[in-house]
Parts: sequence; C-alpha cells; structure tokens
Amino acid sequence: MQLVCNADRLGGVIASTRDGEWLLENGPNSYASFGADEEQFLDDLGLRERALRRSIRQTDRFIFHSGRLHRVPTGPLSFLTGSILPPAARLRILRGVFGRYQPPVHDVAIGAFFRQVLGDVAVDTLLKPALAGIYAADADRIGLEGAFPKLARALAENNRLIPALKSMRGPSPAGAKRTPRSLTTFSEGLEELPRALEQALRGAGVALHTGAQPRLQPGTERRWRVEWQDGAAEADHVVLAVPPPAAGDLLAPVCPEARQPLAAIEGAPLTVAHVGIRAEDMPGDWNGFGFLVRRGEPVRMLGAIWSSSIFAGRAPRGHHLLTCFYGGDIDPEVTEWPDSRLEQQVQADLAATMGWQGETFALLRFRHWRPALPLFRVGHAGRVRSVESTLPEGLHLAGNWLGGISIPDCIRRGWDVADRIDAALPRET
Repeated sequence: MQLVCNADRLGGVIASTRDGEWLLENGPNSYASFGADEEQFLDDLGLRERALRRSIRQTDRFIFHSGRLHRVPTGPLSFLTGSILPPAARLRILRGVFGRYQPPVHDVAIGAFFRQVLGDVAVDTLLKPALAGIYAADADRIGLEGAFPKLARALAENNRLIPALKSMRGPSPAGAKRTPRSLTTFSEGLEELPRALEQALRGAGVALHTGAQPRLQPGTERRWRVEWQDGAAEADHVVLAVPPPAAGDLLAPVCPEARQPLAAIEGAPLTVAHVGIRAEDMPGDWNGFGFLVRRGEPVRMLGAIWSSSIFAGRAPRGHHLLTCFYGGDIDPEVTEWPDSRLEQQVQADLAATMGWQGETFALLRFRHWRPALPLFRVGHAGRVRSVESTLPEGLHLAGNWLGGISIPDCIRRGWDVADRIDAALPRET
C-alpha cells in the first residue's frame, strides 16, 4: 500500500504547536466523542491513556449580542429563565418544537428551513452564530443536506422536530445508559492523532511519500497508476483524500466530467488568532468553552475558544489562552489584512466582549488558512452524488467535504471507504 501526500506531513488543518508553555491549536481544538468505536480506534493507535476529556454538558457556551455575553441555554430551565432570548422568541420556538412542519422535499438552506420552524430570532441569535463557529459560513447559504446529512434525512422522514431528532440517535440496547458526550484532545494537542496514525501506517508496512505532486493515470498492470516526482505505483483502488478542486485536477485525465463540479465547491478562508492574556488584564471567571458573536455587533471576530479553561497545560500559570477566529465566508476581507491591523482588531474585540484591560498581549500568534473549510452551498450533496456516479471503478473520494466536517465524520468516512474496498477485493476460494 502506498500513501502519497502533497503536504510535508499528515493531518491537514489539524496542527498543534508548542510555544514555550503555550500549546496552540491552529485548526480544530478538540472533537466530540463518538462511542465504543472511538475507544477501539484510540487503543489501536496507543492514544487512549493520552486522551484528555471534558464533558460537553458541563462546558458553558456564550453568545455575544446586545453588548454582552449571554449563556446559551442547556436545558428547559435555562431556556425559560435565560437572558439570551425575549419571551416572544421563546414562545415561537416552543410552537416550532412541539408543532408540525412541512418536511423538506429537496435541499434547502439551513437558515431558511429553521426560520419557518423556529422563527427569525432563534435563527439570527442562536443558529447563525453556531454555524459560523462550525463552518465559518452563513446559515442562510449552507445547504441542510450537505452539512448535516443525517439531520436532513431525519427531517424529511418526520413532520415534528422532537421525533426527528430522536430518530437520529437510533435505538439503545435494552437497559443500556447513553454515555455522556465529551470533548476530546490529547496531552500535546490534537495533532497527536494524525502523528499516531502515521506511525501506525508505517508500522503496518504502508509506504508514505510526503511533499509529493501526484498525478493519476490509467494503469497498465492494474487499473490505476499514481505518479509523483520520484516514484510511481499501480493499484486497483485509489482513494483521493484531498480538497474538491485538487480532486478535480487529479481526476481530469481519467474522469474529466468530474472536474467542473468539484472546482465549483468553494472553501472558506479563516484566520486563527492565538491570544495569551495575563489574568490581571482580564478579571473575571472565564470558565467555559467560549463564545460566538451574533452578526450585527460592532465586533469582527466570529468567536473565541477559551482554550486554557477547557484543558490543562495550554497556558502558563496566571494566564489565559484564547483561540479567536476571523473571516470565513461571512467576513473574508479580514483574512487579507496585515497582522498589525489584525492585532488592533483583536484588542478592540476582546475589550468589547470580555473586558480585556491590558496594553499588550502576553502572546499573539496568527495562522492563516486559505481555504480552511469547505462551503456546503445549497445543492452540494447533489453535486457530490453526481460526481460519485461518474467515478470509474476503483476510484474513491474521502475528506471533510463528504458526509460531515467533524473529525469523527472523517474517520467514519474513511472506514466506509475501506469497507467498500475490502468488499470489492477478490476472495480466495
């Protein structure tokens, strides 16, 4: 087996950096646990003992709007008594939750669907900031089927919201209790995961070629031939785990009809700002996951993760580490700013949202991703299906633009592709 990678390392945007006593996550900061399969996966990679976990239920989240941070409701009581929504909006949400809706018959924008079900205030105050934090994109432009395929199927098969959400969870074994979900990372950051995976692949005899510029051609002895600067290999099955435009370029010689729809799948640029702050410069109890920003506020930041509050070992004693996000499809202009201008914006935004009172930061590092995340426009899932239907035998697609953006989604997609390849292999009789 050969693994040909055009980067100098595995992991893509999963990138952890140690800067003295600071541990910086340049991409995703953690992932949500995904059950027994995850535990076996971590065992296989030797990572179970290095995993750090934090209960999702016990990690408060906030939304900044109307000039202050509001705690996001986590249950019925906080929903009814919290300050984030006016009474009329709460009533509108309750009508939507317990009433009927018209099931979507085709892909629709997530914002458009939930405006009909829950109302405009719920979408603008809760849903749009949440999706900006996940996808760096506008909920009114994200397709439901592409971004949340399981939810789209559940909504299409029901006409009430609660039964639809319950159907996504599936049945539990008799007498079994559901394990509370947690956020997971590792002692030296999330990049431990791809590093361990690389080590496991090499240990299994996989030849890994980094910094390559692969090309795909029809094979002579096997179906497909992959060539790169200093080598070539032939195989009956090839997996393209690359962004859509790169997949289109690789497929052009063998499946030219896939190139145009793949090139049309855009990516959102994102700037990550790592901000180290002395505790005395920002007094208060900053214990939680972080906050998102409702659009329309005089703040350019999409949101911030309170990294040192979630997991230990992220900042020196007496300091906070924040991971702040700018740009995306919502505000792409800011990702082109020079770092000096970005620094001024970060200072203004943290003074407005968290009451930062200092003159300089203890640490400030920027990481620019262009692009960072795929944009699931309305119709994305249909375009992907049309591409997959044209793929010749033995070619497979994987990546965060297929079936879900999270790390667990990508892992499951990889397992599914591996199962399909295994099922297609000839068996000895």
